[in-house]
Amino acid sequence: MNFGGTDPSGPNPSNLTPFIDTDYFAFGYGDEAAGERNIDAQFWSSTAYVGTVFGKQSAAFGLNLADGRIKAYGTTTPMGDKLNYVYFVRGNTDYGVNDFVDNGGGTVGDRATGLMWAQDDSGVGLNWEDALAWVQTKNVENYLGYSDWRLPNAKEMQSIVDYSRAPDATGSAAIDPVFHITQITNEAGQVDYPWFWTSTTHVKANGMGDSGAYICFGRAMGYMNGSWMDVHGAGAQRSDPKSGDPTSWSTGHGPQGDAIRITNYVHLVRGGATHSVLRTAAQPTGGTGGQPSGQPGGQPPTGGQPSGQPGGQPPTGSQPGGQPSTGGQPGGQSGERPDVGGQVVAVNGTTIQMENPHDGTATIVTNASTEFRVDQAPGSLSDVTVGRFVGAFGQMQADGTLLATLVIVSDAPPAGAPGSEGNPGRPVGPGQ
Repeated sequence: MNFGGTDPSGPNPSNLTPFIDTDYFAFGYGDEAAGERNIDAQFWSSTAYVGTVFGKQSAAFGLNLADGRIKAYGTTTPMGDKLNYVYFVRGNTDYGVNDFVDNGGGTVGDRATGLMWAQDDSGVGLNWEDALAWVQTKNVENYLGYSDWRLPNAKEMQSIVDYSRAPDATGSAAIDPVFHITQITNEAGQVDYPWFWTSTTHVKANGMGDSGAYICFGRAMGYMNGSWMDVHGAGAQRSDPKSGDPTSWSTGHGPQGDAIRITNYVHLVRGGATHSVLRTAAQPTGGTGGQPSGQPGGQPPTGGQPSGQPGGQPPTGSQPGGQPSTGGQPGGQSGERPDVGGQVVAVNGTTIQMENPHDGTATIVTNASTEFRVDQAPGSLSDVTVGRFVGAFGQMQADGTLLATLVIVSDAPPAGAPGSEGNPGRPVGPGQ
């Protein structure tokens, strides 16, 4: 999903831009001459909702690439089966698997994306502007030892949704239990879980940017037939006004009466592409080790949400969203799994110092025997750095290079080499 689109909801919209890159993908709005709405451009994923919508309806998640929302759509209607469009995909079937690690001290790392999350949420709902201010307050406090927290964008927030969980099905939020999530009471008086703001503005076709995208980790409530119910599923992405009085929408908004809360919760994140993360194309000179699978950097492919990867009945911990999956040890090298580094702190010739995203310590990347190429990311890295390739995760390319977001090299001999004492250990890379 491309968030450069504009939401055409409302009367007589103009200047329409879909939420997908039409340079690469075919797309059409609904045919209003045939009685459709212009927003009738929904695309199925294979991710089934484990709960139900509209009372007892089975549902599956899909993207509306006309209005930029993700919802669990009932699979049947009073007129018969629900019909949506589809895109086809092939390749990495493990795309979208988190690799969470509880770092202790209140943070959770996701080795699949290189992001670090605060384990606790804000504990209280805030409007969008206050949410941004709260983040800055936490940075001034050096919260959990860091001062570069931010409000996640929609793709990042979607990346930690666990589509194998839902309040109706598992009695829990749609998120891994490594996170601590506040419990709330929803519009229907049920025990439920919050919606979380993202930094992504949901732009209207008239150019107004007064709404922000949020992700539902509890039920996506709506007012239908005189009562409140889950209409779009835990894991849905919708939008709220950034400010205002929610009582002005006492029976919701839109065709399914979407609840308007405005005071949504905040989950802090740091790391990722907003920092100078090392991106490499690694070319180990020896060995034939396993190829890591997944996509670098947690960026879902265009058009695929929930965050890019539909998946039928996802395994526990998997989701449609934005993370690479378990990778083998590239280049035939083995050894104990290192704590991979993330943010480039300093570059001095062929020595790179990186900040470890898991515990804040520094890792020194040193010279050794095997060459790999460092593609320039934000910053001024040299084109070629020499080092023995120990581990990275990302996607193996057809030419044998490895696009990765994190890498460690070492001047120690590979495990199993003469004089070494290493053991194969676990593959280096994300996944679970």
